[in-house]
Amino acid sequence: MATTDHAQLNRAALARSTAVGDNLDSAATQAAGLILDWLTDGPLSLNELDRLAQERGLSYQRVREARETLVKNGRIRLRNRRFELTRKAN
Repeated sequence: MATTDHAQLNRAALARSTAVGDNLDSAATQAAGLILDWLTDGPLSLNELDRLAQERGLSYQRVREARETLVKNGRIRLRNRRFELTRKAN
């Protein structure tokens, strides 16, 4: 469990650094951290990401901003219609 906690802290720090570099607001920063967390378990489709975000009460706009920023910065990629982490995100 400690490894998971450490990995979550790393992803949260990465999301914050990504957000600061791209001037994302705090909601988009939170969404970026959650996206990185969700993708740790494996690739997810756009619909699956949107569903998870909706369950958390995150706005579609903020999630889209976060997802686009993570793709642009090479943290995640779209492959076979599913988003997945890149080595840069680990």
